[in-house]
Amino acid sequence: MIQRIQTLFLLISTAILSLLYFFPLTEFSDSSNQIFNFNVFGIYIDNEEIISTIPLIILLSIVVLLSLISIFAYRNRPLQMRLSVFNILVLVGFIGMFAFYIFNSTERINANIHYTIFSVMPVISILLIYLAHRAIKKDEELVRSADRIR
Repeated sequence: MIQRIQTLFLLISTAILSLLYFFPLTEFSDSSNQIFNFNVFGIYIDNEEIISTIPLIILLSIVVLLSLISIFAYRNRPLQMRLSVFNILVLVGFIGMFAFYIFNSTERINANIHYTIFSVMPVISILLIYLAHRAIKKDEELVRSADRIR
């Protein structure tokens, strides 16, 4: 149901996270000004993979899939709330894994980090999923209060 605000929050979150498949999260530059692109598929220089980041791909795919499932589970609000909490936990794991790869890679390739706007997208997505969770909870409380009146 698109008219519910939580569906819009989840849809925007899914769209934001889907952008991470196409754009680099950060860029590294070494002392010779060589640019290394870091996206969820790995660290690349001139389309040649240096470091593979398969766990990031898996976590991001899980998060996008959970968001889509949560959008289409609008008739089951308790399930939607549980999915949103689990989605936030997986996103926190994604951010932790992302930070691990960044700091491990900077030591390994001896380069400086240049963050892009897409580095902040998982945090924005966490906020959107939290807002969706609050809206779902309000809907559930409203339905329960209407059941008590009958």
